Amino acid sequence: MNSGGEESAVKTKVTKSFDFRQPKTLERTQARSIEMLLESFARPASTVLGANLRVPSRLEIESTSQKTWEEILSELPELGSVSVFYLTPIPSKIVLFLPATLALRLVDLRLGGVGDQEFEARIPTDIEQTIILGVMGEVLPQLTNAFSPIVETRLERLGTEQALQFVQGIPLNEMCFLVSFDVTIGELGSETMFLVFPFPALRPLVESLGNRNHTVVEKQSEEFHQGLETRLQDVEINVEVLFKPTLLTSGEIVRMVPGDVVNLGHRVSDPLDVIVDGVQLYRGRPTKVGSRLAVLIVEE
Repeated sequence: MNSGGEESAVKTKVTKSFDFRQPKTLERTQARSIEMLLESFARPASTVLGANLRVPSRLEIESTSQKTWEEILSELPELGSVSVFYLTPIPSKIVLFLPATLALRLVDLRLGGVGDQEFEARIPTDIEQTIILGVMGEVLPQLTNAFSPIVETRLERLGTEQALQFVQGIPLNEMCFLVSFDVTIGELGSETMFLVFPFPALRPLVESLGNRNHTVVEKQSEEFHQGLETRLQDVEINVEVLFKPTLLTSGEIVRMVPGDVVNLGHRVSDPLDVIVDGVQLYRGRPTKVGSRLAVLIVEE
C-alpha cells in the first residue's frame, strides 16, 4: 500500500521548465564589472546634473543588489517619479525611480528655487514630470558613454509612468539589477535615486565582457571628455547688465507718472556691471549692433 501511494505521488508530480542558458543571477565578477561601468557613469552624470540645476551635485553608487521585479515593487517607495527608457539596441526597458522629495526638489531647483523647503510626498504632476524628464534627459545619456567600451548604445523612448506598478513589459519574476545612487545636491543633504536593469538589458554587456575578455577601464577617453566639455558649453545661463544703483525717496516714487525721467547717476563713460548667473564676471560699455542695444566687454 505505501509503496503504491508513493509511486502514485511521483507520477502526479508536476515538472517545471528551466532554461539553463539564462542565468538567474550574475556572478560576482560580472556584477562588479557592471558596477564599475556605472561608477564611470556617475562621475560625468554628477557634472551634468550640477550644470542643469546650477548647484554642485554628486552621484555615488550606494549599493547594488539582484532582486526580482516583484521584490523591487514591494521595497521601493510608492510615491515618486518613474521614468522608463531604452538603450538601443539593448532589448529591455530600464527604469529610473526618484522618490517624491528628490523629484520635487529637482523641479524646484530647475525653476530657480533653492530646494530647501519641505516637500509633500506625492506623485509629480504632468508639468513637473516634463521638467524632470528635461533634467534626466541630459543625465541619462552618460550611460551610453559609460557602456561604449563594451557595446554602442543610444538613449531612446524616454517617458514616464504614474507608478512603478504601471511599468509594462517586466514580468514579476524577472531578475533585475537594482542600483541605488546617493544623490547630494549642494548643501541640501543626500537622497537616494534608483536604476533598475532587468537581466535582458544586462545580457549583451555580460556576454560582451565574457566573449571579448574586456577589461573595464575607469579612465574616460579623451573623446568622451571633449564631448562632455562641448555639451556643457550649451547650458543656458542668465546674463544681466546693470547700471549703478540710484536712490529715490518714497515721495518721488509715489509722484512718478508716465513720461517722467529718472536720473541714474551713471556717467556714460563709466563701465556697466555684467552679472553672469548672479556673479559679477565682467565690466562693459553700452554700444549698438545695428539697431539693437548691446554691451562691449572691456575688462574682467
